[in-house]
Amino acid sequence: MLQRHRIQRKGGLGEWILRDASINNNWQSVTFGNGLFVAVANSGSGDRIMTSPDGINWTTRVSAADNFWRSVTFGNGLFVAVANGGTNRIMTSPDGIAWTTRTITGYNWQSVAFGNGVYLTVATSATYDYFGRSTDGGNTWATSQIILQNNIYSNNSVTFGNGFFVAVGNVARSNNNVGGWPSSVSTIGGTTSNSFNSIAYGNGLYVAVGNGKIATSVDKNNWNVLDVQNWHRAIAFGDGLYVATASSGVGNRSVISTDGWSWKTHPTPEDNYWSGIAYGLGRFVAVSNSGTNRVMTLDWNL
Repeated sequence: MLQRHRIQRKGGLGEWILRDASINNNWQSVTFGNGLFVAVANSGSGDRIMTSPDGINWTTRVSAADNFWRSVTFGNGLFVAVANGGTNRIMTSPDGIAWTTRTITGYNWQSVAFGNGVYLTVATSATYDYFGRSTDGGNTWATSQIILQNNIYSNNSVTFGNGFFVAVGNVARSNNNVGGWPSSVSTIGGTTSNSFNSIAYGNGLYVAVGNGKIATSVDKNNWNVLDVQNWHRAIAFGDGLYVATASSGVGNRSVISTDGWSWKTHPTPEDNYWSGIAYGLGRFVAVSNSGTNRVMTLDWNL
């Protein structure tokens, strides 16, 4: 049985602390659920999963297939990972340790989220946006596609919040209809030239991060865009704090905000390509696909 580790809160925000990954794979994404952090990688021979009860001590796990695992989420008692390469590009696990592949059309799946009893994964190409859905606990997956207009992408990342799935890329696409996507589309900041890599929802706000930009929206249709220095790759929300990590910058590859509108840099101890972040047990955990130490933790002590 998984053991839940409680983190004692002493007040205030800590500093990022480097941790040892169980193996130096190209870690792409991390999530938290059922007392466990789970990270996935796009490299390694049969060992593209690692788990941790506290974000500090990590154990390598055997993945169900040697795919290019891109994203992992947790919902309704199940971990779900998706890949942008390989044969069976979905795998599921009830405990983060034993994994089973699932059949889905072989698109380049980029991100996965859970909400309203639905697991939703998204992908994109030069012609289509793709969507994969499971309503039976991750066992079977149906896919659909939408023709892009002028090569405008919306499927780099997806999240669920306030009853809606919202996917971002060059635009934002949203829907609360679990039976299919056609959906509403909004430009982010009034232009399609912006590109966003990750989105999170918290405290009544959608927040997307991207290439020198951070965008916020309370209604998923109207967005305010801030110019920032770094190219941010991942964002998470937890206990009133938004934290984003970046792939560029010297010693300052994370930013923090308590309201989603004003941001401060929060120095990272290593200039890695920090590609994924999750929150659990009062702790943010970030993973990297490069560097000597490919995990770091940040305690948010309320």
